[in-house]
Amino acid sequence: VEPHAKDLTACDFCARLSGVLALALLAGATVASVWQGFCRLLSALGAAVTRAASLARAPAQGEDSKVAEAEAHAPAKEEESKPEDSQATLENRCQALEAELLVERKKRMEAEEALARALSSQCRACAKAAANATAVRPEKG
Repeated sequence: VEPHAKDLTACDFCARLSGVLALALLAGATVASVWQGFCRLLSALGAAVTRAASLARAPAQGEDSKVAEAEAHAPAKEEESKPEDSQATLENRCQALEAELLVERKKRMEAEEALARALSSQCRACAKAAANATAVRPEKG
């Protein structure tokens, strides 16, 4: 504890403000990276699950005719196209989420910049007022 109170100077205020803004930008970049990683993980997981499901489906066995075998393989080819469609859907969702994230990040950055400009102008005004208040004024006699 200091023996006397210390006023918050304009320099102290601006240094703290810049530190808070830097932390906010760092947190935003971290969140964006996490979302991107999550989308990639979700896409890979979806592809792996659909691939495993398509491999688990075995064609009907025990039928000797070539017609039955052709019928058994035809649906498997159609099912193989479905995982690609679902993977494409997952990729589209991830791209949409990334686009939404970029829009929201841009809005947040614009709001932070506006706040920084407002605080900076207030900081200059406070510093100017403090300089005027501490200036030596001649006393009226």
